[in-house]
Amino acid sequence: MHTTASKTTVALKHARRKAIKRLQYLVRPDGAWPSICIDSSGQTSQEFPPFTAAQGSLALMSLKLPDAIELRTRTQQYIQQICEYPGLWRYWQKLPPDLDDTSVCSIVSRTHPWIILGLNIQRILGQRDEHGLFRTWMVTSPDFKVEWNTLDPVVNANVVAYLGDHKWTQPAQRWIEQLIIDEREADALVFYRQPMDLYLALARAIWLVPPAFCLLETILVERIFSLLKIELASGHAMRVAQGIVALDLLGETFESSFRNRIVVQLLESQSPQGGWAGLDIWTRSPESPGSFQSEALATALCADAIERLIQQIQ
Repeated sequence: MHTTASKTTVALKHARRKAIKRLQYLVRPDGAWPSICIDSSGQTSQEFPPFTAAQGSLALMSLKLPDAIELRTRTQQYIQQICEYPGLWRYWQKLPPDLDDTSVCSIVSRTHPWIILGLNIQRILGQRDEHGLFRTWMVTSPDFKVEWNTLDPVVNANVVAYLGDHKWTQPAQRWIEQLIIDEREADALVFYRQPMDLYLALARAIWLVPPAFCLLETILVERIFSLLKIELASGHAMRVAQGIVALDLLGETFESSFRNRIVVQLLESQSPQGGWAGLDIWTRSPESPGSFQSEALATALCADAIERLIQQIQ
């Protein structure tokens, strides 16, 4: 006789297989991941930025199925192929390299010789402001002006996740910790839409480079659970998935009735093709309204969450 848990596991594994199959369709053969740029007038265009690929690769780390491993390998090869000396990445060719792309791509490109040798570290450290916080855009030419080169806590969290817990990342850590303690994290976001983006970035940093942000673990768990309940009610599967992944990275498990709500939400929101709808994640800039979303990234995040739920149930 099949128990409720075993039936749930079977359903989740089926959803996971469909998700990987959908990703195999969405991701280009060269490993580039698609995203949609939406401008202020609502016009859309497809793009293949390295940041989407890197975030997708991170989401696939928990999946051990051969197709998922092949997809992650292909993605990592693509990211490394478009790397610029001495280990920099840019979202668009018309803009300078940025610390968000560079940090996340560096995390998934640990085997690249320039990353192994740490050749990009001094360039990253050179982007700090007078308080030791990391600016987003790596502007090196006085002829190129980025008036909105402001500080974003998610970008700083991603830099810490790459560089680790060192004296040169302590100011960024203390700044973000104070934002969280003072409940000002939502107002501090510049290029991101929602605090869940920051919570996931922080959870990943805590998991990757302990003891970074160790003072935040308890309060992060509380914030994520609180926001996860709201997202469950709103039906935003990608945000729910972010919360599940973040909590699992922090070592949290789910009470069975709450877990069942999550499972139902994820399974019912999966499309017949196997994917999940993308939500607005990043904004273009304070001066140039618009946003970005990606079905591929949303699907990878949901597959990651499903994998973690399966592991908790078994």
